Amino acid sequence: MNASKKPLALCAVAALLLLTGCWLGDRFFTARTVAVNFPAPAGQNTVALSVDDTQVQDALRVIDTVLSAQGFHQGTNAPTQSEQGLVVGYTRYTGEGPSPLDVGPTVYLKTNRLEVVVMEWGNRSGHLTTEGKRLCKSLRDELSKRYGAGKVRIER
Repeated sequence: MNASKKPLALCAVAALLLLTGCWLGDRFFTARTVAVNFPAPAGQNTVALSVDDTQVQDALRVIDTVLSAQGFHQGTNAPTQSEQGLVVGYTRYTGEGPSPLDVGPTVYLKTNRLEVVVMEWGNRSGHLTTEGKRLCKSLRDELSKRYGAGKVRIER
């Protein structure tokens, strides 16, 4: 290709990508995180939580109750070492089996907080659907009743 046709070819490729809706950085999902922060006990500066801690187990029961009421079930696969902090993943079953492109909450344990990540695969808008918003709100409300509104929030 000679030098005079190269810019024209690049413009044509860019136009094709824009017109088909495919561009670098394109989203493949939308996600929100509902986080519960556990403050350090009096006299300590940090919190090092484990899945076996009473407060974590209590929060996991609240999360499980909310998600079960919405039709989600805990996944059967055990967390692997490559999934840092993963506690449990949830899925929803249809008549044909698990629904992989549905809202898929996943629970992670970080240093001082428990996070429920709600993902909507295939939602490229950056905004949760009404169902996803309702799920995040239900999680936030129930966890806030238990731990206080100041310790629970929804994050992008």
